[in-house]
Amino acid sequence: MSLHRRDPRFLTLEPGSVSAGLRQMDEAVEVVQFSSALEDADYRRIAKVLRKFPEAGLRAFGSYDGSIRDLDFLRHFPELRSFSADALYQSLEDITGLEHLRTDLNFLGIGQTKKRPSLAPVARFRELRSLYLEGQTKDIEVVGTLTNLASLTLRSISLPDLSLLKPLSELRALDLKLGGTRELSLLPEIGRIEYLELWMVKGLADISPVAAMPHMEFLFLQSLRQVTALPALSNATSLRRVWLETRSSPG
Repeated sequence: MSLHRRDPRFLTLEPGSVSAGLRQMDEAVEVVQFSSALEDADYRRIAKVLRKFPEAGLRAFGSYDGSIRDLDFLRHFPELRSFSADALYQSLEDITGLEHLRTDLNFLGIGQTKKRPSLAPVARFRELRSLYLEGQTKDIEVVGTLTNLASLTLRSISLPDLSLLKPLSELRALDLKLGGTRELSLLPEIGRIEYLELWMVKGLADISPVAAMPHMEFLFLQSLRQVTALPALSNATSLRRVWLETRSSPG
């Protein structure tokens, strides 16, 4: 199989050519990724290389052959600081393999899956700084225990309100994408949010709480069909930038 190296930030490895692919590893690579399950020997090779590049993360994605069904391969990566599993909708069924990662993980991303596993294994990452969740709602209350989070993205997740996030006193960036979280009244009470993104949140009409966020520097609003006007932002004294894009759904 051929090797792919388009974006220098990503190094994609394929079965049968892992060793050759790893020879392309350099400081520009931010993520080493694979889309099919590999041999144990290949995982060990990747782990050995990543020890020399501790800032690089690992990503399992898009398993079209259905071979990535769990995260048990993480037993080979006890020193990893950044991991994501996404575009594994059909195949990924079990995330308990997260138990093999260090508890002071920096970044964790879990994409949408047909079978939604419990997020309970995420609770062990009490030092986690950045979390991305897509469509994962089983035991989502775990998120509220990750009090060191600085960045949180919830995609295709609907919450009745934002009370779950109130314990996140360190939060600086919050992205709500898709989903149907319409009740935002608690926004000013969550952390010290400097960046807020609201994108295609179904049914969201009232964004007036953003006006009472004194630490917010960047407000990003896109495709909010029922939002017809911005609130007065004079009390958002740290605001430096507002990004507005079409209120219509794409297509």
